[in-house]
Amino acid sequence: MNVPSRIHHHLRNGLFCAVALLGTALPHAASGQKLSLEYEIYFGGMHFVSSSVLLERGTEDYLIKATGQSRGMFDLFIGWEGSAVSAGRITNQGLIPDYHQNEGQWKGRKREIRLDYDPENGPLVTKLLETEQDDAPEVTEVDPDAVKDTYDPISTILDLALKLQGNGCAAEREIYDGRRHYRIHMSDAGTTVIKPSD
Repeated sequence: MNVPSRIHHHLRNGLFCAVALLGTALPHAASGQKLSLEYEIYFGGMHFVSSSVLLERGTEDYLIKATGQSRGMFDLFIGWEGSAVSAGRITNQGLIPDYHQNEGQWKGRKREIRLDYDPENGPLVTKLLETEQDDAPEVTEVDPDAVKDTYDPISTILDLALKLQGNGCAAEREIYDGRRHYRIHMSDAGTTVIKPSD
């Protein structure tokens, strides 16, 4: 079991979930307003991650900034920091991403990737910085045609939140973050009351 990799996975998911929670606040963010949210995430009673999300939403465009940082004992051992910025246009057919930039640091290793979206060819990836990793898993190059109609992770959350307001929970999107290509599938599983933790 690769424990550090699993922790890194949870940290990235923590930042992604912080942005996802932005969707629950969208009904309160009118066009032309800024919405700022901050989260403190605990795991097993210990401070795990601090994260923040800023949404600037115009009538025809959007900008989302998300940041996260490991805290407490986790920060001492792994020193994780991450940030992501996504911007694009809002149309009647949905969002059209313009660019997405993702920066991260994990145990001293840094990575910075930018995606610029071309209407004809989809996302064009630029690796701005990537520290060599001796234990990095082998990565299979993604076929550009396979990611032509994808969204970046941050724009996906906003697009789904806008489309699903009052329209149930069924949706599917293809996502590409410059390194990983995957699909998110949402379906209505009913309502569950989440009890507060101690």
